Amino acid sequence: MTVAGEEKGLWGSEYYSEHPIFPLDKTTADLNIDMIVLTQKEWLRILKTMFM
Repeated sequence: MTVAGEEKGLWGSEYYSEHPIFPLDKTTADLNIDMIVLTQKEWLRILKTMFM
């Protein structure tokens, strides 16, 4: 799951909590990866793994 609008006040998180795809009582974690920075070489390695 990805959300957007966080810089505007958690819009994505708020929307998901009001319209969950999965039951909230079955949700155990929200992995927030928006602050992870990868180099171009790392992105290429990931994409190669995914699509080849």
